[in-house]
Amino acid sequence: MNRRETAEVLFRMQANYRNAFSKMGEESINMLVETWETAFKDHKKDVVVNALIRAMLTKKDYPPTIADVGEEIVALKHPGLCWLDGDQAWAKAVEIAHDVDLRRVVPNAEAEYARSETATKAAQDNYPLVWNAMVGVGGPDGFLEANTTLRAQFIRMYNSYRQRELKRLLIPVSLKTQSERMDYPGIAGLAERGGTHDR
Repeated sequence: MNRRETAEVLFRMQANYRNAFSKMGEESINMLVETWETAFKDHKKDVVVNALIRAMLTKKDYPPTIADVGEEIVALKHPGLCWLDGDQAWAKAVEIAHDVDLRRVVPNAEAEYARSETATKAAQDNYPLVWNAMVGVGGPDGFLEANTTLRAQFIRMYNSYRQRELKRLLIPVSLKTQSERMDYPGIAGLAERGGTHDR
């Protein structure tokens, strides 16, 4: 989105939340437009408008923030990737564990192994965060029996993966590139410089 398109998106939001913008001066409005443009310059206007509308439908008491709209963009571009809550992810993990289970006695072991391999690949492709959390707590075998400790560990790990992936997807590509080029000295470098990065 360019600056003009960003302003159009914000005018749409202003039309729906008049009080939120009524006391803003010209400088504040320019900073608002500039910030939103930076956050969403890697996205097409129609995607941002759709995400804004989705966010406005759920954030009824206040105007959606950049983070609210960003999360909706991630949901639109990556449906299902990050949006299972912990309980839903656990249920999916149990389902996956039963699909990939090789402990059953079957007449055709070769066909059963092929079926299990297909189910494993499908889980890795369709539910990568669930699969990674399953592997992180010891693999699918533990999910075949009810285990509250495993469930708690899995949900904690899944939520950690989910938050990390969400953050990764929210940061615009242009900002990732810029931050990779920054000459940030790290904590040790800041201490050597006397505690500030500006020197």
